[in-house]
Amino acid sequence: MAGQLGNFFLLFLALFLTLHKTRPFWAGVALMPFALKPHLFLPFALVLLAWVLARRVWGIAAGFAAAIAASSALALWFDPQVWLHYRQMMAQTGVLNAFVPALSVALRFAVAPNHVWVQFVPELAACAWALWFLRRRQDTWDWATDGMLVLLVSSVCAAYGWFSDEPVLFPALLAAVYAAQSRRSLIPLAVAATAALAEVLSGVQMNTSWFLWTTPAWLLSYLFAVRGTALGDLRGVQTDATGSK
Repeated sequence: MAGQLGNFFLLFLALFLTLHKTRPFWAGVALMPFALKPHLFLPFALVLLAWVLARRVWGIAAGFAAAIAASSALALWFDPQVWLHYRQMMAQTGVLNAFVPALSVALRFAVAPNHVWVQFVPELAACAWALWFLRRRQDTWDWATDGMLVLLVSSVCAAYGWFSDEPVLFPALLAAVYAAQSRRSLIPLAVAATAALAEVLSGVQMNTSWFLWTTPAWLLSYLFAVRGTALGDLRGVQTDATGSK
């Protein structure tokens, strides 16, 4: 509907989660599209970089670098001036002066509308939290569980983002569904999903404040679902659900 990349981000995140243990090079290749909107994934990307360095998973780094190099070479083949054109476009777009339904943007417009740096403060705070969270769980880190919480926080604190970017959060919401089985009610998640769908179907414009609530709702639904459940237990629930180790 919006011509955005959210569904592709979902596809490539699923590929990364599937491949990172067995085929790290191709898992790194799958991460390349995330470079198209790095502001959506900065805490997630920072934790991934720290994890790669700590675990020496050089295949993921090599795959990502190779994919970036290949895609850049292809773009340069079509237009040798592409980076100059991109810089000019970014300087003229004025996108940072427009209201976007993201909490960081709402904070800036409420506190200091003329100071763009304000909307990056929540993302920087999320980066600091994400690194602390990785350090706390570094011995048992699992991208399908720990990584999903970091992804949700990244989305909530993103300096810029649209509702159409949120399909990438679907694996995290599935993790919440698995965690809630026989433990927690799925009503909060169902209410949030129904309300968001109702807004879309009723024609609510995505550039309005009516979509400010969605990313916090997904995070709170996830936290409610896993409350009182160790993430290690959540891994077990996911294993039972998929029938795999």
